[in-house]
Amino acid sequence: MEITEKFDAIDCRQDDKARRVLNVAPDMAANITAEELEAGVTLERLATLNVPTFRYSTQVTIHGRLPDFNPSARPGGYRSLFLNQNGSAGVRYAAIDAGKKDLIARACQVAKGRWVAHQTSQGLEISQTFIVSDESKRAEAKAQTIAALRSIPVGIFFGTAYGCVLAYGAGYAVVAVIGAIPEPEVMNLIRFFTGFETMEQVTAMEQQRQKEREAYYADLHAKNEVFEKEQAAERTAKMDALRPQLVPVTDAPSEGEVYVETGGMFLRVKMETARGRLYYTILERSFRESYDSRKLAKTGFPWMKALAAGRVFKVADAAVAA
Repeated sequence: MEITEKFDAIDCRQDDKARRVLNVAPDMAANITAEELEAGVTLERLATLNVPTFRYSTQVTIHGRLPDFNPSARPGGYRSLFLNQNGSAGVRYAAIDAGKKDLIARACQVAKGRWVAHQTSQGLEISQTFIVSDESKRAEAKAQTIAALRSIPVGIFFGTAYGCVLAYGAGYAVVAVIGAIPEPEVMNLIRFFTGFETMEQVTAMEQQRQKEREAYYADLHAKNEVFEKEQAAERTAKMDALRPQLVPVTDAPSEGEVYVETGGMFLRVKMETARGRLYYTILERSFRESYDSRKLAKTGFPWMKALAAGRVFKVADAAVAA
């Protein structure tokens, strides 16, 4: 989703807006390793640490010292662990509560509602767009965006929420970036964004969607089989009608059109010589126009093999005259 500007934002849940300049526990070793953080943790695990932690809009800051800090680690494909100047560690929300965010994303996907979810380097991004196709309704669309933003239960998750303008004047969007969620609030967020009351309902809908997909692709496969049989029968009939008019070619033609039989079909091919080199252009495949780009006969279609096998033909002179 491409945006041009953010025009409104509301504060989500966080411990303290003021950043701490000093490490409040510089001599304490945290009872968690960087390796565990890199593998992904939950808010509940961070709550058990023996050092102070502070949860902000984009990250959790762990004061004290990490015994095996690796600043180049990229859990989940993103760099989520940082060493701050005061010695504390910053953990981006991309490395926190992955399982909970996966549940929310799954629910949004099967709900097929107005809220759309996808993962970013900042966390789980859930958005809703308000497209403007009539300029007289632009103010109304913006008001709807602001109302949707204000309705988000920002007090139950850590992250950010904002309204923005879509690129090219297409309209507006409201975005909630879910950084971390206390376990008891997960179902409340799912309920707000999707209307599902329980995870059992989400699972049941996933199973229903899966059955629908399987039925759709089974039907599509059956139709393709029928279509391919019809096409094969049509090609065979046309080849049978054309074959009596053809005579085999034993030498590679330098100019003109020929037919090449290959893979149960005929290719109508234009041959031409330029600067002593033989080229070919496929004009038809199975009696359908193709117009492939011109290629060298030596490096492209295996002419010598086709000629030796008697699969290159030209229309007989009598047929042309008729």
